[in-house]
Amino acid sequence: MARRALVIGGGWAGCAAAWALSRRGWRVELFEKSRKLGGRASSQALPGFEDEVDNGQHLFAGSYRQVRRLLEGLGTWEALRFQRPLQVPYLLPGGRQEVLVASSLPGPLALGMGLKSFGLLDAREKAQVWKLGRLAGGDLLKAALGLPNPGLDSLSAAAWLARAGQGPGLVAKFWEPLCLAALNASAGRAGAAGLAAVLSKGFLRGGFAASLGFSRLPLSRLLQPALDRALEAGGGAARLERGVESLEIENGRVRALRDESGAVEKAEAFVVALPHFLAPRLFAPEWRRALGLEALAAWKDSPIVSVHLRTRQPLLNRALGAFARPDGGQPDFHWAFDRARLTETPAGPESWTSFVRSEALDLVDLPREAVLERLHRQLQEYLPGFQPGDVIRSLVLKEKRATPLMEPGCARLRLPQHTAVPNLCLAGDWTDTGLPATIEGAVASGFQAAARFA
Repeated sequence: MARRALVIGGGWAGCAAAWALSRRGWRVELFEKSRKLGGRASSQALPGFEDEVDNGQHLFAGSYRQVRRLLEGLGTWEALRFQRPLQVPYLLPGGRQEVLVASSLPGPLALGMGLKSFGLLDAREKAQVWKLGRLAGGDLLKAALGLPNPGLDSLSAAAWLARAGQGPGLVAKFWEPLCLAALNASAGRAGAAGLAAVLSKGFLRGGFAASLGFSRLPLSRLLQPALDRALEAGGGAARLERGVESLEIENGRVRALRDESGAVEKAEAFVVALPHFLAPRLFAPEWRRALGLEALAAWKDSPIVSVHLRTRQPLLNRALGAFARPDGGQPDFHWAFDRARLTETPAGPESWTSFVRSEALDLVDLPREAVLERLHRQLQEYLPGFQPGDVIRSLVLKEKRATPLMEPGCARLRLPQHTAVPNLCLAGDWTDTGLPATIEGAVASGFQAAARFA
């Protein structure tokens, strides 16, 4: 009989670990407290919306090799649609747009040539972008190769960009939106190591690696029911709505898990794939200390607020847009997405547009009406003719602990997937993968955890 492995947590890290273990011949059972797989990047059915609503619009990158491996294995990779080449429309006050279109050239030349006709930046700022490769090339090369670079860990992204010749105006208009989208943190709060990883592995590589992708399916359906079938084929299952209370460790090994009903499940291998703020709760205090989990309590989080509007007429003339200001100021919401264009589905009688605010520290605790009022004011400034009365229905979603804040110095908190307990591994976007807290980082951690079990 196949050896049994138990995975705790059905986010992207747990799903990746479960799938990879099943491929290695383990009988895998995945325990997830909610009704859906996907964790903080999932979807759910909500009143007034004909399809499931993602808990935040998530972008995929062509450089996401681990996500591709997982979704190809599950048979859902083709549900992602990618730009070719990278195209980012910047929405400006008064209805003006400037579109950054990367060229088809390889490497940094793709982005550099695209900047030539990009009207949001002046000639001096475009020249500064070219300095990045010359002044920060060593850091970018190390990040691309996954080599340690302790000097970057203590720097903010803003400080690193300034050291690389990027002026304040350029940072505010060009690099800040990228930091917010990729790291869920402003350049002043994000760590330089995360930005260097994003640039070296994606945006500066050019070609498909630099392209942005969107799911034509709700996020949870990228994982279900395909993962269910994969686990069942090996004699396992995804146990939804079944939370885990604790792990029992005896003689230096995990003996069993105890679920919230008190039931005990034994296995040969265990993977804890919960967020950093939940994982320590499974362990007795002495094991939290032994595993280095106690320090995670000090780790800050970065929230995301999403607003979905249904209107009679489309608000955008493209699939997506990044809000920007020529003076470098930051709008309340950073991104807008036209759902019909993203999913390539026929437009219905109502248009569905999603708006996203990353690092939403000043929005996440506001009441729904105040969030909508700020969005409506922004849309009146950026989209001429918009009136709040055009909105038929609206939905405000708040993910207060969307991602761990990857600020300077956070490397000390990121634990390896393997632990001092031989039959226990950790997985999650917060573990040490060399990547930011993204879906790609989560999936990579799941694969690395599974790889510890032959």
